[in-house]
Amino acid sequence: IRLFANRVGRENCLYLSVVFVPWLNTSKELKTKPAQNALKDLRGFGIIPDVVCVRTEDPCPRGICEKIAAFAGIPSEAVVNLPDIASVYDVPFNVLKSGVLDILNDFVGDVSEPEQAAQLVEQTLRELGGLDALVCNAGIARQELFTDVTLDQWRQMLGINLDGVFHCCQAALPDMIRRKSGRIITLSSMWGQVGASCEAAYSATKGAVIALTKALAKELGPSGIRVNCVAPGVILTDMCAGIDPEILEEMAQEAPVGRNGKPEDVAKAMTFLADAEFITGQVLPVNGGYVM
Repeated sequence: IRLFANRVGRENCLYLSVVFVPWLNTSKELKTKPAQNALKDLRGFGIIPDVVCVRTEDPCPRGICEKIAAFAGIPSEAVVNLPDIASVYDVPFNVLKSGVLDILNDFVGDVSEPEQAAQLVEQTLRELGGLDALVCNAGIARQELFTDVTLDQWRQMLGINLDGVFHCCQAALPDMIRRKSGRIITLSSMWGQVGASCEAAYSATKGAVIALTKALAKELGPSGIRVNCVAPGVILTDMCAGIDPEILEEMAQEAPVGRNGKPEDVAKAMTFLADAEFITGQVLPVNGGYVM
């Protein structure tokens, strides 16, 4: 991503629309038609990519790249060629691993502490040049009888799951309000919607996140800021590590889709809400139909 961003003059960019187009090399004659047809289809949907990657075994001549760039409506420097499908994945991944993630790994803090949450936002604005979307994803869970929950455990659950959202939103909002633009995505749970036995504290915090999301959506809408919530079901992450595999399998069978969720399922929902310009104040369940 950083490699491509530098080529198109967007050094601080963390997201680029990269399109991979087909190419024909018949009798050593380079054919631009397949690439043009693919880009024409995209333009029909109003999509103009930042970068076009042409899959070809031979280097793409500069003149041909300029033709494709003109057809796509982008600078010629934004057209690159890749020798095979493996490099389509390897090059961006290697660049991302050695570049952008090196920056993001420095962004560490405890969101339950207001000073640290504010520092995270300040560091983001300073080093990355802006904050377009805030995802309040930090959370913990415990399974135990409500009568066994200690006051310290209760406060810890509230501090991370609810106070963390409060602190991060308060820190990020001044810049978003100033720019009249921004997206906030909170993370609740299906138990925040319906409650769960032996997870009363967790359910309480996640239900509060839903209420906060809806209230903020009403308050911040006039400032051009959308606020939505994702409510996952059983997602196979470290949070499920202490749950008996048999119980996890039973829950998978109870879901209409017949499986538990993957982190990618939640990530796709968050990406959708970040891009959906006419959606705010909504809770998007990602639970495979376990809760309807």
